[in-house]
Amino acid sequence: MQTAKANSKSKQSGKTAVRTPAVSEAVAAQAQDPVAAGSPDMKPAEPQATDIGAVNPVAETSPAEQPAAHPETDVRLLDLNKIVNSTYNPRKNFREDTLLELAESIKQSGVLQPICVRPRDEGFEIVYGERRYWAAAMAGLKFIPALIRELSDAEAEDAAITENL
Repeated sequence: MQTAKANSKSKQSGKTAVRTPAVSEAVAAQAQDPVAAGSPDMKPAEPQATDIGAVNPVAETSPAEQPAAHPETDVRLLDLNKIVNSTYNPRKNFREDTLLELAESIKQSGVLQPICVRPRDEGFEIVYGERRYWAAAMAGLKFIPALIRELSDAEAEDAAITENL
């Protein structure tokens, strides 16, 4: 359901992509199943959280130079297939053209700001950063940098609202 603000925005500036699904079904399917994306040698990754320093040569420093890991600031690379959307995200609609622009930016520069997730069952739920999540999937990424936080429903909703002001 679009808000009045989203409706007026849609009339002024063009097409609005509805959140459910937030992108085309083909893109959503590709984000959920990399094997279906067309690469026969790709296999779905096992549930994992990878230390971003392991794949980022800039992050290579001596142990004495590295800050201690804190639950609030520990950024990991997460498999996109293990992340699900939140039902309480304040953004309900995404413009497809702006998602495509963000996807192109991610192809060129990577994800510059990690998304935030919280653990759920056998994966993670997005707290904030859903546009980055969808754009990363559209850009063909398999992993995304994410801040993992243990949050209650109320805390997650507050964080999502604050991030999207």
